[in-house]
Amino acid sequence: MIRFNPQTQLLAATDLGRTASHFYIKHPTIEHFNSTFKPNLVEAEILGCISQADEFSQLKLQEEESVELGELHQSKIYEVKGGTENVYGKVNILLQAYISQLHIENYSLLSDTLYVAQNGKRIIRAMFDIAIHNGYPSVASKLLNLCKMLNHRIWDGDTPLRQFHNLPPHILDRIERLNLSMDKLKEMPAREIGHMLQHVAMGDRIKQCVNHFPAVAIDSVVRPVTSTVLKIELTITPQFHWNDKWHSKTSEPWWIWVEDTSNDHMYHSEYFSLQKKHVVENSPQKLTFSIPLIDKENMSYIVRMISDNWIGAEGMDFISVKGVILLKTTCLTRSS
Repeated sequence: MIRFNPQTQLLAATDLGRTASHFYIKHPTIEHFNSTFKPNLVEAEILGCISQADEFSQLKLQEEESVELGELHQSKIYEVKGGTENVYGKVNILLQAYISQLHIENYSLLSDTLYVAQNGKRIIRAMFDIAIHNGYPSVASKLLNLCKMLNHRIWDGDTPLRQFHNLPPHILDRIERLNLSMDKLKEMPAREIGHMLQHVAMGDRIKQCVNHFPAVAIDSVVRPVTSTVLKIELTITPQFHWNDKWHSKTSEPWWIWVEDTSNDHMYHSEYFSLQKKHVVENSPQKLTFSIPLIDKENMSYIVRMISDNWIGAEGMDFISVKGVILLKTTCLTRSS
């Protein structure tokens, strides 16, 4: 985490060291991440990796918790490495139970659940920061999604409307049973939504929430700069209605990155704030950056924009540079 220069006798923090310092991560946890962190981790492996963090080493397996812990284990979404016989298995079970909003009766188990959830969010954010610095788009997307699931206590398979707390649970259950996606709800008028859910009066409220759910359209313009560098100009157009009750009063945070479709590598990433005034005025925001061109015959890119707060809020644009003539006057445009 620290780099030493023997000539100058100076110490300099590495990206990993800065991440550990920023998120208060213990060095045994960083060592564990170094040995297990891979660009193709799936959700079950990510949860297993988090559960073995040194921050949870002081937790204990209690005899009086065993029955209820076993019941929580039965409600898991992802496979639990270690099961109920190890502390890291217990941490994994409690993380999933917290997201699922399962009722926990045992006081010590409830206390451990809150502790695991609070520290889990911080550790996942640290892992996400490591994934961004390492250029791992697939695992970065999964980590960001997992962090948002812990924040909202819903799974990504649930309807995104569960992030609005003014909708009754039985209405949300019906939406999920009918498999009504956000795209489908956007196309339907409020009255039709109400009739389909057998609650006409609720149609207008649901339609308002759908309109408030963050959505963006991305248009990309690619310009060759040199034989190995491309300049990307993004036009980001908001496609939702702003409401201070659901959004902040100034801006909505997003992550933007560029990945390729064959190597699962991230060539550019940045934190982006979508300003309230641009959403209210329905005016686009511009963003420009450069990325390397590795193979102009076969290279294709995905520009991805993911909300830092909202589960399911994502924009994407596909760009192919196959056959591009590397001249200053060449311009290739793709629209989402």
